[in-house]
Amino acid sequence: MNNYNKIGSIIFAFGMVSNGIAAMEAQDTQEDNIAVVVVPGLNGGGGQNLDVIYPHLKNRIVASCPNGIWQSDLGQNNCLNHLNDTMKTVSKDNKIKSIIIHGCSQGGATAYNGAVDHQVDNPQKIDVLVLEAAVASGNSAILQKVPKLVAGLPLSYYWAPYIAKLVMPRYAPAGRQPILQTAMLQKDLPIIIMHDKNDPEIPYDDAKALYTGLKNAGQENVYFIETNDGNHGSLLWKEQHAEQITAFHMILARHIKKQKIADEGLKKYQPPVDKEAYAKLVIKENRMPYVDLGVKTAFYASLCYGAYRIYKYFKPQ
Repeated sequence: MNNYNKIGSIIFAFGMVSNGIAAMEAQDTQEDNIAVVVVPGLNGGGGQNLDVIYPHLKNRIVASCPNGIWQSDLGQNNCLNHLNDTMKTVSKDNKIKSIIIHGCSQGGATAYNGAVDHQVDNPQKIDVLVLEAAVASGNSAILQKVPKLVAGLPLSYYWAPYIAKLVMPRYAPAGRQPILQTAMLQKDLPIIIMHDKNDPEIPYDDAKALYTGLKNAGQENVYFIETNDGNHGSLLWKEQHAEQITAFHMILARHIKKQKIADEGLKKYQPPVDKEAYAKLVIKENRMPYVDLGVKTAFYASLCYGAYRIYKYFKPQ
């Protein structure tokens, strides 16, 4: 019986590789009609493996957020404006028939928010959205980066982002977060989430939460590709991840080339949802507007009190 299982596994693997090769060959025929809009992370990180995952797509446009943490807002307005300008330029090119947006880390949040905006402002459809090690919540990403001693303090999720604003003033803790916009994308948009189980920058549970939120919102074409290397960004490499890369190419072939790809070959990449991870993150994020109101009220009240004390001090007796 074991021999039959081995033979079955070999046949399945051969089928996966054959589908992947067919997908890659199909991509080679119309590569000039497909644009890959790449949105790197902070300081340009991510996207170093584009030749591996898009070997036949050479029409790549980079939409970078201004480098430096001082300019960063984790995918909100500042970074988003640069992507929206890039998308408007791409949409005007009549040669482009298909658009893939590939965002990494901070660029993943930018790509997600940009996809939401693009479907409203532009008639040209986005064909695939790729979120690699993407930020689902900027607040959660900040907490992941602070020292464990700080992260373990009471209610740190709610006040740590405001400390981070000292070096990242453009970021709004109660601003746009992809995890709260899972119902705002077109329902037939193919979305590929790629994340490492031991990502040191962005929590793995956040990626599972985002996947769950999209599935709950009725997204049928959302996929989850995971690795287990402890890396952040540029996750798929030919030597280590042949199976995942093959699956990635099959997804592109299904949704861009409209090839018939057997569901069995991609079933592994549409895993069960993680309701607990989703609920925990959404509850925290839904509280942030109230926290933000309290922080701002306390801040401006302190300013007023300080101004009053100064006035009292210098007021002539």
